[in-house]
Amino acid sequence: MHAKAAALVHAVASNHGFADGNKRTAVYLVELLIRRSGYRLTPTDPELTDVVLQVANRAISKEGLTQWFRPRIVRAAPDDAGTAHRSPT
Repeated sequence: MHAKAAALVHAVASNHGFADGNKRTAVYLVELLIRRSGYRLTPTDPELTDVVLQVANRAISKEGLTQWFRPRIVRAAPDDAGTAHRSPT
């Protein structure tokens, strides 16, 4: 899951597929992927936003992002599955 999350964020945030909103899209998609896979993210919105900015600025590699996600993606409790996503900033 960690490598999949990192690959998704890295691809969307650093390749600039859209004229605007690439970082917001990366945050939304990774939260959706993680939640739908039965996990949840533990960092705060500002922490997640900061790491996505680092990816967009090429200050962190895909491998570094994978390591960043390792302690921050945890199994969701059964009642957490399918809950609404956090609002991307």
